[in-house]
Amino acid sequence: MSADRIRTQPPPVAGPEDVEPPGRNRLPLLWDGRPPFPPKRIGHVGLRALYADWLALRRGRAAPGATELEEAARRRAPGFWAWIAVERPDEPRYLHVEPGLIRLYGADPTGRRVAELFSPRIRREALAAYAHAARETSPLYKRRTLFGFVGRYGYHRLILPATHSGDRADRALLALYPTDRTLVRAAQWREPEGVDLPPGLRAQAGPQGG
Repeated sequence: MSADRIRTQPPPVAGPEDVEPPGRNRLPLLWDGRPPFPPKRIGHVGLRALYADWLALRRGRAAPGATELEEAARRRAPGFWAWIAVERPDEPRYLHVEPGLIRLYGADPTGRRVAELFSPRIRREALAAYAHAARETSPLYKRRTLFGFVGRYGYHRLILPATHSGDRADRALLALYPTDRTLVRAAQWREPEGVDLPPGLRAQAGPQGG
């Protein structure tokens, strides 16, 4: 059996209150040293450096600690990163969102579940990505065009699993940069994609929502 398939066993159960809900992801303790994908695949310099930091910070484990990874994100992707809670891989939730991403989204989604946001197409892809990152303790990089009939705007997105508890991949760090520096407002991608803010976020959006 390869080292990256070796997983820890759940702790002894003392009572019903200690039983973990199904779908939680245990953290592999061993890593065979091979990067999940080569850094050169990442088309953004800052995100490529952040991925290299993630590889180095693992120190033989499948995912680094959240505190160390956040320090790297502040250096490599200042203002354009967020923490996603993935204790339950199928129910990711925004824990913290930096100003650059809030500007691009049009409102602050902190505390919201990913399932509440975006269009059905974007939502399905995002939910699948976070579930994969958590369950497989695997990073994901994607370069996406926001709307193909114009093909002008898009983004580089990097999702990196991390651990806060120490025994599972319970955090995912999202780092995202537009492919075009002229993409600075939410309306630039929301209108062509036909995506509106959820009702609860419209009031707080104000001018930045457009």
